[in-house]
Amino acid sequence: MPQAATALQIPLFQPSKLEQGFAEFHRDNPQVYVLFKHFTMQVIARGHKHYSADAVVHRIRWETNVTMQGEPWKVNNNYVSYYARLFERDHPEHRGFFRKRASQYD
Repeated sequence: MPQAATALQIPLFQPSKLEQGFAEFHRDNPQVYVLFKHFTMQVIARGHKHYSADAVVHRIRWETNVTMQGEPWKVNNNYVSYYARLFERDHPEHRGFFRKRASQYD
């Protein structure tokens, strides 16, 4: 029986160094996103319709630098929008919660 031809998957664009850096950081530090989701859900539960992803990341920094044991995470400011988009992708019911600049990924 002949095999069906498979489509070659070619990315539309090459990821930038920043995108690659975020992917590596996210892979190596999954707890950052766990905290990002947790703190964002706390803000949503308080009734906020919109909030700052940057403020959520600052809270993560506070928690990991002040209240937690171990080495603090150094989250690059340039990764904040990636976490906001990742959250909204994983939780489409909260799409638009974070105000973001337009991106090729939107």
